[in-house]
Amino acid sequence: MKKLICILITLTMIFTLVGCSESSNKHEGEAKTPSGSSVQKGRDYQSVVDDFVKKGFINIKTEALDDLITGWLTKDGEVESVSVDGDEGYSADVWYPNDVEVVITYHTFAEEDVDIEGGDNVDVKTEDDSNPLEVSPPYNTKTANGLNYIDVVEAFEKAGFTNISVEKRFVTERSGYEENTIANIYINNSGTFKTDRTYNPDSEVRIDYYVISKPDEKSETELTQSFAQSAFEDYAENQYPYGFKCHWILDLKNAEQWDDGSWFFKVGVTITNQYGTKYDSVAEGVVSGTDQNPKIERFYVDN
Repeated sequence: MKKLICILITLTMIFTLVGCSESSNKHEGEAKTPSGSSVQKGRDYQSVVDDFVKKGFINIKTEALDDLITGWLTKDGEVESVSVDGDEGYSADVWYPNDVEVVITYHTFAEEDVDIEGGDNVDVKTEDDSNPLEVSPPYNTKTANGLNYIDVVEAFEKAGFTNISVEKRFVTERSGYEENTIANIYINNSGTFKTDRTYNPDSEVRIDYYVISKPDEKSETELTQSFAQSAFEDYAENQYPYGFKCHWILDLKNAEQWDDGSWFFKVGVTITNQYGTKYDSVAEGVVSGTDQNPKIERFYVDN
C-alpha cells in the first residue's frame, strides 16, 4: 500500500512539472494584462505604466488629455482609459503578444504655447532693446541637413557669431547617417529657431555632428552605449514613421548600464505626427544584446 502511494505521489509531481514547463513555453514572447481598464481608471498614469512594464509589455504609449483647469475634481496624471491592442474593454490576466500597443490616456493641464526645447533664451528684437541684435543664423538643423559640420561652423563665423561649440553624436554604420554631417544645431539651447530671427553675436551656438562608431573585438559579446542608443532610436523611428528625434545631448535624462549588460535609457524626444505637427515628449526603454545584435526589451513614450 505504501509503495502504491509513493508511486502515485511521484506521478503527480511529474505531471505537475511537465504542465508548468509547457505553460511557460506556451507563453514565450507574451505578457499577461494586469488589472482591467475599468480598474485602472482614476489611478496615476505612471503607476499604470509600471504595472504593464512589470508584466512584460514592451510597446507602451501614453496620451495626454490637456483638459484640466483647476485639478480639483480630476487630478493631474489621472488615468481616463487604457487600451490593449485597441481594446479598452480588455480583461485582467489575459495573455497577449508582448509587443502589442498599450495606450494609457490621462488628464493633465494644457501646456503653455512656447516654441522652445529645453528652455529658450533667444533674444527677441524690440524697439526698446539697448543692445541691438545684429546677426542672423545662416542655417538651422533642417536647412543644414547633409552638410559637413566644418562648412556650417565657418558659415556661422562669417555671419558674425562668436560663441560656437561643436559636439560629436556617435551612431552606428547601419544608422544611415553620413559621418561629419550635421545632427543638430542649437542657439541658446533651442533647436527650433528660424533663420529669419536675429541674435546677439555672442549667443551660444552648438553644432552637433555625426561620428560613425565602428565595432571592436568585444562587439560580439558586449553592448556599448552608442550602439544601444542607435538601436533604441531605430526602433522608435519604426514606431513613429512620420518623425522621431532623440535629444541625446540636450535632454538625456538617464543612461544606465545594468549588471546583465543591457542599457536603460530615458530621453527627451520630438515626435512628428501624420499631419506634420511636432510635439515634445519623453521616451524610455531597455536595450539588450550585443553591438552586432542589439534587442529592444521594452519601449514606451509619454505622449
